[in-house]
Amino acid sequence: MSTLTQNFPQDLYKVVMDSSMNPLAALPKMVRFQFMSMLAFMWSGVFFTADTFRRARKIAA
Repeated sequence: MSTLTQNFPQDLYKVVMDSSMNPLAALPKMVRFQFMSMLAFMWSGVFFTADTFRRARKIAA
């Protein structure tokens, strides 16, 4: 197994979760925090809406 594929999950996790490695690292800390908070709120809404439609379809069937 090559080093690229062996470390891929760990590297991918670092890019997403480590604020010093992700693409937002160039932003000031406060702007980065606001942006990440907005993204978290957005994804919460997306998953809530998806679950609501899933439950409604289950009840209607």
